[in-house]
Amino acid sequence: MGEDFPRMGCNSHQRPRPRFPDNAPMLSSFFRLGDVVDKREAVILDGESLDINSVVAVSRYKAPTMTTSNKYVRSRVEASVETLSEKLDRNEIIYGVNTGFGGSADTHTNNHVSLQKALLQTLNSAILLPQDRGMMRSDSGTQMDFSEIRSHSMPTSWVRAAMIIRCNSLLRGHSGVRFVLIDHIIELLKNGMIPVIPLRGSISASGDLTPLSYIAGALEGNPDISVMNEKTGEVIAADKALDKLGLLPIQLGPKEGLGLLNGTAFSAGAGALVVFDVSQLLLLSHILTTMGSEALGAGRENYHPFISNVRPHDGQRETAHCLFNFLGDSKLSTAISEQNDQFQGTHTHKLAQTRYALRTSPQWIGPQVENLTLALQQVQCELNSTTDNPLIDSNNSKVYHGGNFQAVSITTAMEKAQNAMQMLGKMIFAQCSEIINPDTSNGLPPNLSIDDPSLSFTCKGLDINMAAYMSELAYLNHPVSNHIQSAEMHNQSLNSLAFISCRYANDAVEILSMMAATYLYVLCQALDLRAFHLEFVRNARGSIGSITREVVFPTGNSSLKNSDQRILKIQETLWNELMHHWGSHRMCDLRQRCHLSVKYSVGALLEHCSLGENAIGEWKKAVSNALEKSYQNTRVLFIREPSTKKYLCHASRTFYAHVREHLCVPLNEGIIDHPTYDTDIRERSSQSKRTIGSQVNSRKLFLRSQSSPIIFGSNAQRLRPGAKLFGFQEDDHCVCARTSYPFTGALPNIERFTKGVEAVGETFSSVSSRLGGPKQGEKGKLDTAPRAKMVQSRSYWTSPTRHNGFAVARQGNYG
Repeated sequence: MGEDFPRMGCNSHQRPRPRFPDNAPMLSSFFRLGDVVDKREAVILDGESLDINSVVAVSRYKAPTMTTSNKYVRSRVEASVETLSEKLDRNEIIYGVNTGFGGSADTHTNNHVSLQKALLQTLNSAILLPQDRGMMRSDSGTQMDFSEIRSHSMPTSWVRAAMIIRCNSLLRGHSGVRFVLIDHIIELLKNGMIPVIPLRGSISASGDLTPLSYIAGALEGNPDISVMNEKTGEVIAADKALDKLGLLPIQLGPKEGLGLLNGTAFSAGAGALVVFDVSQLLLLSHILTTMGSEALGAGRENYHPFISNVRPHDGQRETAHCLFNFLGDSKLSTAISEQNDQFQGTHTHKLAQTRYALRTSPQWIGPQVENLTLALQQVQCELNSTTDNPLIDSNNSKVYHGGNFQAVSITTAMEKAQNAMQMLGKMIFAQCSEIINPDTSNGLPPNLSIDDPSLSFTCKGLDINMAAYMSELAYLNHPVSNHIQSAEMHNQSLNSLAFISCRYANDAVEILSMMAATYLYVLCQALDLRAFHLEFVRNARGSIGSITREVVFPTGNSSLKNSDQRILKIQETLWNELMHHWGSHRMCDLRQRCHLSVKYSVGALLEHCSLGENAIGEWKKAVSNALEKSYQNTRVLFIREPSTKKYLCHASRTFYAHVREHLCVPLNEGIIDHPTYDTDIRERSSQSKRTIGSQVNSRKLFLRSQSSPIIFGSNAQRLRPGAKLFGFQEDDHCVCARTSYPFTGALPNIERFTKGVEAVGETFSSVSSRLGGPKQGEKGKLDTAPRAKMVQSRSYWTSPTRHNGFAVARQGNYG
């Protein structure tokens, strides 16, 4: 990784050569996370090829890290130190090397070593709690209790990310920092010795000075800087940590303190983790919308390619493409015109079209895809940038004073990510409310309760929780950049607040993950109830038809001859009437629901035949009992062996199976699932019962688990031979330049799910020429005459120039 590349003037103003084409700077990198983690591949730093998935691998999965063995990289680092030394020998004035810092840069000194120590002294100034540093007793020996105060230290994953990013930047050879400092940081990382860094105190200009000063303090062996031993959980002093590793404390040379501190590593590191997480949540929103479409019986035509092709925003097209393909094999998502038989007994009236929360999801999600595209690009670029001041150009023996420490690119990336999360959260909230509310759920039981609604309110509390989560998520979506304050003698009158923005974006990730986990619980419950209803209808219809036949045409009745068609018509009419009233009385308990459904269906019976009072009473009693018995029997069988998966599309089936089979979160059976409810009448013991919150939490922990780098987790290999999660046909091809879309660019293990993503990192032109245009007449394609004409007129194929450089080539269900 980055071992061989030409000398192309990386010490000059030229941009470094990317690892893959300019128009796909992250596409292939994300595919590697699974291999890096699974195979324990080392992440090799060379100053040019660090990508977001490598940051994730090192920070969260503790992937091994090392610097490149390429001699050119070492030589350019050494060259920057030599250039600086030569300029000092000529008594040139260089900021931060022989001058004071910031607004005190009008002072001068030749005591270069002490100047760097002075820099650390002034910046090792932030606040940590005693327990952050492993100190639980005061100097007098009294036990201290700060349990009510949240930790003031950063997560170690953020610190690990910052350490590799700062090393990668220093390897570019523009900072005048010796290789030994980089080696020391890598050794600390390798051995799990992570400095304890204050959470607050950085304004991210001039760089993340305060947090980086604690890493520098650890390198110099400051006994009042704490280091966490990840292997033992012990917190020790920095000098002891170095001693344990056999490393000598470093005396910082000219500019080395400033070179370590004057960068955006903490902002870039935390930002990389945030955009990675948001990418996962953005893809998850597609899966949740797919499941929601099935739960509500929303038509697949909501996402038809024609709609997005006549309004061809890249994000909208990609989202619609995914949703349309996901639902291709669904038995629950049907066209409005086809729903009469499928959803009998679920509603008394239906809208001519699906409500906004699902129908306009491509138009809602699409812009977030586009915003996150730029955010990903900004963070990716920062990982391989020199963020320092002054900068040393060894090739030309120049020193430049600039502002590469100003992390506004990360600030704006975080604000785009936060806005995307708020928008996704609003959509999820709207969809979830629509499913729980019996007035909008297309016939699902109130509160998604499978038992009597008078004593079971399964998802009502979740509906309240979602409102609380959404309110907090919306509150977090306030740009931090609006609150910039002038700092440090008004020298830092502009500062990015990038790291603060990262912190709040990370909070938003947490809240949105809670919402996604809650919605996933609701969806699985709703899908079970939808499938259960279909099973009930299938089982009940035959018995109701037999009762009607026996009452209207009893055995021996002479009118039975040659009347089969009449019998079928009466049976169908009465069944439809029963199901109409069944849907109308979904708020009633089972016995009353059966009674009222039958009572209000008698009129339809009398319209088709003349029956006496006794026959009508017999029919009412028999049908009511049959409905109740069929419902109860179907419920028992369904709970024992749910049939939901056979109705679901491949994408929904994957997630549903993971929740039910791998996370072992079952269908909620109502009041009897409460842990303190009498368990004598049921098989499941009280020990196996959990609160709804605990069941939702298992989903949330799964979504946030480090053992599952993407939302599909350990199912990747198992799914590859069968379900193609991303909906592409076996011969589909997809290349999205600039990682425009997280489903193909921001997810590490997508290759394990579909053969559709090929030629990773290729340019549009090479892929387009290899594909040779769309194929027609293949199974599963929209092979219609209008489509053929549209393909010929470029309506279904984008070009590299048509969408401002976002090259998207598709060969498959639609372009």
